[in-house]
Amino acid sequence: RSRTEISNCSSNTNNNNNTPIIFLCHGFLGSRFDLSHLAEALAEDGFICVAPEFPESLAASYEYGVIDRNRIVSCLLEECQKLKTTTTTSQSSLSFGIVGHSLGCGTALSTGDDSWSRVCVAGFNPSRPNPRTGKPYSGKVLSILSTNDGTVKF
Repeated sequence: RSRTEISNCSSNTNNNNNTPIIFLCHGFLGSRFDLSHLAEALAEDGFICVAPEFPESLAASYEYGVIDRNRIVSCLLEECQKLKTTTTTSQSSLSFGIVGHSLGCGTALSTGDDSWSRVCVAGFNPSRPNPRTGKPYSGKVLSILSTNDGTVKF
């Protein structure tokens, strides 16, 4: 059984129980460092950022196919909830957001529930139905697209 650890977690939030946790999901052949500039800016504003290394990364330290994105995000979410539980009195105060780039858009759209805020950068077609429900997307989704993504035509 593989184990996920979140270590060296710190933020300038002074254990504020309303601090959102933001997941940053890289694209195909990307790495957890692809969105580091965004993570640094968000952390400076008091967000807790989590940027996992997904299996499609050239920098992954594990064999492709052994573990998938869903399992990584599920394990990290459990660890984040444990982390927040140690600093807050109410699980209801947890809030999450997720940013996906390219392939990471699929992860962003399939993770969490409608309370999550989502940002999809390149590679997301907003006219397709939600794969979880088969219905149009609900909740908060910001899509940043271009004609080169092949998702929209101007």
